[in-house]
Amino acid sequence: MQPGRYTELFFLDEATAFAAGHRPCFECRRAEALAFSQALARSRGVDQLGADAIDQILKPERTRPADHPSRLLTEEQLELLPEGAIISDGARYFLVTAGGLAQWGFGGYLETNASDFASTRHWQLITPPAIIEVLRHGYRPILHPTAAKAAD
Repeated sequence: MQPGRYTELFFLDEATAFAAGHRPCFECRRAEALAFSQALARSRGVDQLGADAIDQILKPERTRPADHPSRLLTEEQLELLPEGAIISDGARYFLVTAGGLAQWGFGGYLETNASDFASTRHWQLITPPAIIEVLRHGYRPILHPTAAKAAD
């Protein structure tokens, strides 16, 4: 990374970037960044949030360890997660979709069925809680084309 320059990171899709604690760019993806900002502001009961304020919210959430209490999920919490959230069973990562869970992979999402994770007892929330609230308040992430097919 070059100091004082744009972040030189690229992700499989927006859900993956969100799981890493990143937000849409206010310059190259302005419409999405504004929609993200508005959803986060709504979730916090404020009129608006700029890029710096959003980054201050996301930075501590992005760096929390996987075993932090805010990242551990009960079965009930798991069922309430919005589409676009990413969770882990400790070894694999899954995207929450309208059709179920799709296993994340470097080249796209892999087809899964309930038996792939039926024995999982401990789920970790990978997507930061503030971004979960963004998803709950109407922001729809752009997903890799394999996401819809993998969860069917």
